[in-house]
Amino acid sequence: MDLLYKVVITLKNACLLSKTVVLLPRSTYVVMFLDLLYKEGVIFGYSFQSSTIISVFLRPTVVLKVDLLSRQSYRGYKSYNQLYKDYYFQGSLVIVSTSRGLKTVQQAVVERIGGECLCRLSFI
Repeated sequence: MDLLYKVVITLKNACLLSKTVVLLPRSTYVVMFLDLLYKEGVIFGYSFQSSTIISVFLRPTVVLKVDLLSRQSYRGYKSYNQLYKDYYFQGSLVIVSTSRGLKTVQQAVVERIGGECLCRLSFI
């Protein structure tokens, strides 16, 4: 989890500084997270530079406001009913770690699964 938080904060800072390319450490969890961001249109894409580094290509106009919803001291687990009530109509991208991998709230509610709310990405 700490690695994902570092990745989210790195992406946020890169967007605030108008960077177009960011280098991130490679792990399967980070690749799942980047796949989700790519499907949602937050990033242009990514490529593997080496066995340990990923290049992420950012959209220049996207500025992220990041709220970390779950921490090591507090795990924010929610059922799909709670996800629907709390986050479904917010208009921001909420990432949920489920038993079937990383999902958005919309995907989790459609599949009727709950999980741990990791972060909320808002676009300004």
